[in-house]
Amino acid sequence: FRSHLQLESRVSGFSILRLTASLTGQQVNYDGTLSGSVTVQGNLKSAGTTGFAAQAHLGITPGGHGVPISGAINADYQGRNNAIVLGKSYLGLPHSRLDISGVLGRQVDAHLVSRNLNDFLPMLALGSGKPATSMPVTLSGGTADITSSLTGPLSSPNLAGRVSLIRFTTQQRYFDRFSVDVAASPSAAAVHGGELVSRSAHAQFDGSIGLTKWSTTPHSPIALQANIPSADLADIFALAGETPGSSHGAVTASELVQGTLGNPQSSTHVTVANGVLNDEPFDQIAIEASFADQIARVQRASIIAGPSRVDLNATYTHPRDSFVTGHLEAHVASNQLAIAQFKIIQQKHPGLKGILQFSADTTADIQNVAGQSEIAIRTITADLNARDLADAKQNLGNLTASARTQGTSTDFQLQSDFAGSTIHIAGQTQLTQDYPTTADLSIHNLEVEKVLTLADQTGIPVKGNFNADGRLQGTIANPTANLNLSLRQAVVYGDAINRLQATLIYSGQEINVPALAIDAPAGTLKMSAAFTHPLHDFHNGNIQFHFTTDGVQLAKVHNVQKSEPGLAGLLRGTIDAASRLSPTAHGQILLTKLDSDFSASSLQMNKQQLGSLKLASNTNGSSLSFRLDSDLAKSSIHGSGQAQL
Repeated sequence: FRSHLQLESRVSGFSILRLTASLTGQQVNYDGTLSGSVTVQGNLKSAGTTGFAAQAHLGITPGGHGVPISGAINADYQGRNNAIVLGKSYLGLPHSRLDISGVLGRQVDAHLVSRNLNDFLPMLALGSGKPATSMPVTLSGGTADITSSLTGPLSSPNLAGRVSLIRFTTQQRYFDRFSVDVAASPSAAAVHGGELVSRSAHAQFDGSIGLTKWSTTPHSPIALQANIPSADLADIFALAGETPGSSHGAVTASELVQGTLGNPQSSTHVTVANGVLNDEPFDQIAIEASFADQIARVQRASIIAGPSRVDLNATYTHPRDSFVTGHLEAHVASNQLAIAQFKIIQQKHPGLKGILQFSADTTADIQNVAGQSEIAIRTITADLNARDLADAKQNLGNLTASARTQGTSTDFQLQSDFAGSTIHIAGQTQLTQDYPTTADLSIHNLEVEKVLTLADQTGIPVKGNFNADGRLQGTIANPTANLNLSLRQAVVYGDAINRLQATLIYSGQEINVPALAIDAPAGTLKMSAAFTHPLHDFHNGNIQFHFTTDGVQLAKVHNVQKSEPGLAGLLRGTIDAASRLSPTAHGQILLTKLDSDFSASSLQMNKQQLGSLKLASNTNGSSLSFRLDSDLAKSSIHGSGQAQL
């Protein structure tokens, strides 16, 4: 029996593409070929592995598919010391290189340098549904440099390193330098000497957190100190991963955090001066906030733009070690705001002007319901005043609104003389689950044309005087309504209407128009309709429709004359119809009933007699029978038939 073992093997043609796919379960777009040798020597009589040694000398040659990868791996196993020694080894990408060497369990040093972070796009694509097309950070003629040292046994290692980026952009914002020292062990993790520098920004930060065997607990001590003596608001947006757009402004900020993870204490100060936010210019945004002893406070938050100002403060009290439940108190108020100064309003409603002022105080409980956070409003006191509203074409009047809480209910009201009308809404909301609400509304003398002009819908050819009275009840999930509507002295798509009167009743499972009457110069029409459906399902249900007219003079219908100039006659008849709406019908309305009796008499074209026409239909089960009789042009026309619904 020989006690000495000698093994030598050659590795050739291992595809990195296939190897990474088998290890990760995904296609990782790095391509190269792994080749080299592995040798093992050993004394079988030695205890354990003390008599064994092994060497691996592997090379990677770049492939022609995906991102080419090259490298060399040199490793020795020394059984007598139970040590794995990494000789000078490296992995190379087109613009990046990772060098690694050391002894596992003692000290391993690594150094990564990159001049184009797109080398790592295949790694960014791991775990995503589609390949990444760009990195969030782009080097602009600069470098990314990461050094690290892993010391100690692998069961409780210590990591120390440094990360630096030179000349880079993110969200199209350029930065000169970012650097930070990092350290981690089973008992703590920390960053030191963090610094970010650009032409417009300078930020510094340090932080640490205590660990217990690499895990945090509510009792883990934390510390963070950050200072931004100067920065542009666009830099803050870019670093947060958002496109800055036109936003900019001079930022100064500081943050101090201490305490434990379960009970942190912090103070925050932020000021942004002379800037633009979402195209809105402002003079100053200021925020002062703190967190201590289960209470988060925004002592002051304000935004000032010229003479306009909005202020906010808030307090959130929560249980120890939990932020998902608690009690919120908030206050917001403005001075007199000139509507004309806000670009977002002017873009939607050019020329709109007036004075707006508001204030609100509210309290609310944040509750955990079935694992989800829900806000339960407890009290609200609010006032809104808009006066001297006008646009380039007309005066729009004034509006006031208010809300007051008494016990568990909130009374609210709104009044306005918008565009010469009289609008009044008053109601009450119960501050209980689903917020049951009752509201009475009254709208009188509202000019539809002015509303369409304000809504920038002047292409809708409707004029008239609109009125409405009614009551709204229920919850957001299950509302009901009973409304009486009228439109007087109207013109709708060119046709004059003396009066339109309608009743609308809505519940969670029915939309009902029991009566709709139109009185027009051309004649009178009466209709009713109803749509019954399952709760919250408008794609399934039954429709019923009834229409009758005692006489419509075709010569006085504008759209008839527009289509067929000179056509005259008298139209009379009734229609009773029903249909079914089913999701299995792909949105089609399936007719189930059509009973009708229509006639067109004294038909003329340019005062030449044409005759008359009668059309009738009747439904019996699923069978529809119909009949046509006419003496058009002194003829005798009769037709009948059946169809299956």
